[in-house]
Amino acid sequence: MFAPGTALYLSIPTTSGRRVLHPGRVIARGDESVVAEFEEPMELSTGADVNLYCEVNGRFWQRGAAVVEVLGTEPALQLSLRFTSQAVSAESRGSYRVSLAAAPVPATVQRRSEFLVVDVSPEGFAVVTTCPLAVGTMVDVDFTYRGVKVSGRARVQTVRERRDGTCRYGFLTLDSDRNIRRALEKITAIIQREQLQRLSRSA
Repeated sequence: MFAPGTALYLSIPTTSGRRVLHPGRVIARGDESVVAEFEEPMELSTGADVNLYCEVNGRFWQRGAAVVEVLGTEPALQLSLRFTSQAVSAESRGSYRVSLAAAPVPATVQRRSEFLVVDVSPEGFAVVTTCPLAVGTMVDVDFTYRGVKVSGRARVQTVRERRDGTCRYGFLTLDSDRNIRRALEKITAIIQREQLQRLSRSA
């Protein structure tokens, strides 16, 4: 587990309980440590607690770790990580968000197309846009990933301004809308599988 060349995910614990999975791969392995590189930039400092995930024989596993050192940021983020717990099963994936920041998916919100989906979970998703949206409002959403169509209503839950002048909006779908929840669950699983397969091939 976590052998050199292995594809993995890193998540940063938050008070909300939501976890964004950042794809990466193991470069080197020590007795109780790994060096890994990641496709996307992350703001992490020495001593930060993180969780690492990998797939072994079709099962998803989690192991706690701490950042020992940020080894570099170009061309990819490289981290030295020390394990802080034993590996445990992480098969309950419903609370995970999967990042699409490296390849955003076009979306339509309220019949406007200036939106890019940057992460997905079985309960919701996030977009980046220059279009203003009011937090708390219900909106019509529509996007497709690998033939799986998400179409329905979602609530604008959060907004965060970004340095480039765009805004990142978080959406939560309705518990009662089983169709959209099933579609998001399928897309989440597809993205996880694709990212792990791609990273394994590049190792």
